[in-house]
Amino acid sequence: MQIILDETVLEPGQLKPNGVENLKSLGNLISWQKLAYDFGFSYNIEFECDAKVLIVGEGKSLLPSDVVVPLKAMQDDINYQEIISEIHSDQTMMDRFRKYLTVLRHIQYDQVSDELQQKIEQDFVSERKANPKDVTGDTLHRSLVIARLYGLSRGHLKLEEEDWNSAKTLERDRLSRISSS
Repeated sequence: MQIILDETVLEPGQLKPNGVENLKSLGNLISWQKLAYDFGFSYNIEFECDAKVLIVGEGKSLLPSDVVVPLKAMQDDINYQEIISEIHSDQTMMDRFRKYLTVLRHIQYDQVSDELQQKIEQDFVSERKANPKDVTGDTLHRSLVIARLYGLSRGHLKLEEEDWNSAKTLERDRLSRISSS
């Protein structure tokens, strides 16, 4: 299941108790992949989920997320709300996005070659030495996932060095945009 949450339509104000509960439920869904259902009479049951959530917003989200990707406009006069509305209104496009993301998750992917595995290890050790506070095992895992998905998006069924290098560049650019925003 894929969920797109559009925070660009939120207006300033105070959340009512029901809204706070809904935010809490969305946060639990994102963080723990569990969704509680209230059957009434103070009887809740948690259901495990497999939901991929994309949060679209103009600032820091109210919800937790694993990765933040600030977008950098190619030009200043882009009407993002119009683009998002256009995408949402085109059900065929939304279905294609969903199918594409689902297929990428389930494609059989070959193991990394020994040579590339050594390069990845050397890159990680070098980056960790240069920045021990920010480069962790999670950093390596995220980079490997990005490289895998990048490679799959290019039709590669095995991680290639160019995919690894592109993933590192994408991550460096993402972190640069975060620090400058």
